[in-house]
Parts: sequence; C-alpha cells; structure tokens
Amino acid sequence: MAPAGEVREIYDQLAARVAAGKLFQPVDSTFSLGNFKAAISRLGAPDRSGKVLFASSC
Repeated sequence: MAPAGEVREIYDQLAARVAAGKLFQPVDSTFSLGNFKAAISRLGAPDRSGKVLFASSC
C-alpha cells in the first residue's frame, strides 16, 4: 500500500486534471434511488456509454 502522502499527491493531480477539463468520465444515465432496479439494469446494457449515476433530483 502506498504511503498516505503519495496517495494524497495523486488525488491532487487527478483533481487538477478534472478541474482543467483534461480528465472526465461520460455519464450515460442518471436515476433516482427509487428507480434503482432500472439503474442496475442499465449497468449491463450493451449500448451503455458511460457511468450510471444516482441523483436526488431526478
């Protein structure tokens, strides 16, 4: 396991890349927690093109 300082440094580098728009993850779909069955189904969809997220305001 990497030392805590090294892990923090990597996370800082990743955060800087996200903030600069150089690192991103596409979102395929967003679901409310009440619709979790549809979200789980979407995870296995062959045409999924990004992350499946839960959000409180869907």
